[in-house]
Amino acid sequence: MNTMATIPETLAIAVQHHQGGRLQAAEQIYRQILAMEPNHAVAIHFLGVLAYQAGKPDEAVSCYRRALELWPEFAEAHGNLGVALKAQGELDEAIACYRRALEMKADFAEAHNNLGIAVKEQGKVDEAIACYRRALELKPDYAEVLNNLGLALKEQGKIEEAVACCYRAAELKPDFAQAHSSLGDALRSCEGAPKRELFFLSCTAGSKQSTSLYRSLEKLQIGNFHFYENNRRGLSECYNEYLDKLAGSDHILVLVHSDVTVADIFVQEKLSAAVATFNIVGLVGTSYFDLNTPTPHYAWPVWPQQHLSGSVEEVLNNGETTWLVYGPTPRRCVAMDGLFLAVDMRTIGSVRFDPRFTFHFYDLDFCLTALRADLILGTTNVYVQHASLGNFASDAYRRAMQEFRAKWRD
Repeated sequence: MNTMATIPETLAIAVQHHQGGRLQAAEQIYRQILAMEPNHAVAIHFLGVLAYQAGKPDEAVSCYRRALELWPEFAEAHGNLGVALKAQGELDEAIACYRRALEMKADFAEAHNNLGIAVKEQGKVDEAIACYRRALELKPDYAEVLNNLGLALKEQGKIEEAVACCYRAAELKPDFAQAHSSLGDALRSCEGAPKRELFFLSCTAGSKQSTSLYRSLEKLQIGNFHFYENNRRGLSECYNEYLDKLAGSDHILVLVHSDVTVADIFVQEKLSAAVATFNIVGLVGTSYFDLNTPTPHYAWPVWPQQHLSGSVEEVLNNGETTWLVYGPTPRRCVAMDGLFLAVDMRTIGSVRFDPRFTFHFYDLDFCLTALRADLILGTTNVYVQHASLGNFASDAYRRAMQEFRAKWRD
């Protein structure tokens, strides 16, 4: 420990390590603080947090109890003691801890949530919902609480509100797998909303087996698809063949790039629900589009943030992934990204892709054509990974952009 630093300054450094996932460094500093001040309740409490994170609830309980002996009004220690006791199966004692935490700190959102989880396990769903709602009053963007509230509302048969809560949870935290699962489960429970049949269509320069999309469809056991393999034709031409083939049918035609991994087991439920509102559904889009915007490309960040919608997990060149979160869904849009477009074949009518746009701008042109035909476009939340950020500097892109602008200026 830096002898020039005060204990509060040193504790702040330890907490930074802790929050940054550098747990060994954090533990070392906590113990250094205790060597200087053995009865430092906060350092003892954080050792308990580390113990719990390491899967040692017994050790965590001991630390929390010691911290509370030194500081009985320590709300966070009461709350975390409750979490550790619940992990040990001591539900009643855990609930008592949560209630004591809230006596000390009424605006403790995490304690309200944990109390809600615990009383729901006792079958007290109404009380759990009240706890979750109070937590959200204090912390409106608390994804985990929104998910918990959605699950509780579903138990009460309040499906529409449950769907809204789970949707918001997945939107706030796109990598929150439980929220996606809860949303799909809630959608599946909607009365009068039968699942529509999906048909996936994609193009690839090689074999379908070599694509991320094919592997993900196989994993999801989705067998209703077609790949244009060894393809040299434009996407518009290929997509139009199936728009002609399936027009007027009950299918939802899902047009997806071959480098997309569909990782959402509730994709059918989500798209079936989305086409009840929108004729064409995407994952990323904008409610504002100005052809005259001075820009070298039409990447989504060009448009004002308040108009953007959707999220996609992008796979980087080094194999790591990052979430690109643009804005809330569902949202009515005027333009959407072609990496994933779901078309309601009941209502598409004569709208088709322009074969002049073989890849670049085929999606924007299609969206504007659909708007001109009075179709409704909008985003939904389906969990996918995409392995390409796009190339906006190629000659092909610039030529397509010139042709697109010339067409829509007329």
